[in-house]
Amino acid sequence: MNVTVDLPEQVAADLKKLALVEDRTVEQQARGILRRYFAENPPPSAYGVVLVSCNDKLIQTIKEIRVLTDLGLKAAKDLADRAVNGPVEIIRYENESEAQRAVALLTSAGATAQVEKR
Repeated sequence: MNVTVDLPEQVAADLKKLALVEDRTVEQQARGILRRYFAENPPPSAYGVVLVSCNDKLIQTIKEIRVLTDLGLKAAKDLADRAVNGPVEIIRYENESEAQRAVALLTSAGATAQVEKR
């Protein structure tokens, strides 16, 4: 799993100093610095909107996926088609109420969707 985080200047500066310390490997040092940073600043919770099934409303579901994600027609159709094989995450929100609104929008289009905390 890759995570992209904007690190504060002090943490970035600590990471740049790693080459000067020779008693541990750079990887071990970076892990220590990042572990301390995330212990003090946990990442925000995310809520994923998961499309479970389009049921028999494929076209309406694709339209709502496009509204939620600003994807083009082909990309939205590909997401909807992937839901046939199993649940697929459509979009993530930091706010649970926004994720619930997105689920309501998909449900009103005839799809089956749910919110999963990430």
